[in-house]
Amino acid sequence: VGTWLRPALAVAFMAIVLILLQSLPLYVLIPLGAALYFAALVALGALSWDDVALLRWLLGGSAPVRSQ
Repeated sequence: VGTWLRPALAVAFMAIVLILLQSLPLYVLIPLGAALYFAALVALGALSWDDVALLRWLLGGSAPVRSQ
């Protein structure tokens, strides 16, 4: 299985949810779509918890924890 499968599944999940909620305003759908995509990537294992910790650190959060 290629490395594209998990992100493709995350996109499909996000798209289905956004289509179902298309009556919401665009300013709600855009951040919702980003959050859904990120959550799906984590849930599907496309991002490790180390990746999530690094992202938090890059966004000004606590220092990333490295697993050995």
